[in-house]
Amino acid sequence: MPTLGETIRVLTEERVLGEDAALLLARSGREDAVLLAEGELVYTHAQAAFNGLIAQLQLELAQTRKPSESEAFGQALAMAVERRKALLAFVAGHIPREEGAKSGLWELIAGVLAGSVGELISGVSDAAVTLWREFREARQERREEIRARLEAERWRPFAAVAGDD
Repeated sequence: MPTLGETIRVLTEERVLGEDAALLLARSGREDAVLLAEGELVYTHAQAAFNGLIAQLQLELAQTRKPSESEAFGQALAMAVERRKALLAFVAGHIPREEGAKSGLWELIAGVLAGSVGELISGVSDAAVTLWREFREARQERREEIRARLEAERWRPFAAVAGDD
């Protein structure tokens, strides 16, 4: 099982990867309003799924069963992974390779798309169990820290990532 730090790292990596993909879409889409609108929609679906996963995980923390035993958590996790993969596939299919290479994001996207969805689901599920276990054993102050840390991993709206706010 991963440590609490590794658990937060997994969620942070997912958030940063998603937000970087949105930023790349925003930069590339400035000349193409259709690409920008489609990219924003794909990002928003991934954002909603990951933020829903975090909300579900926050609910699971109070339960007596492990998140991995929760059907609702399993569904939220599968949806988040599916939507994240759709976002990265959209970026890979619509953004010029040179644009993605400038940020170093292209290689990361290619690596993630080549990876197994099952590996990510397993990794996030293991991370959720670690978080649940740590939360269950923690005192109130530490529980509030964990809740705050989870809240910080929510994906920002497209406009905030793109700098339109």
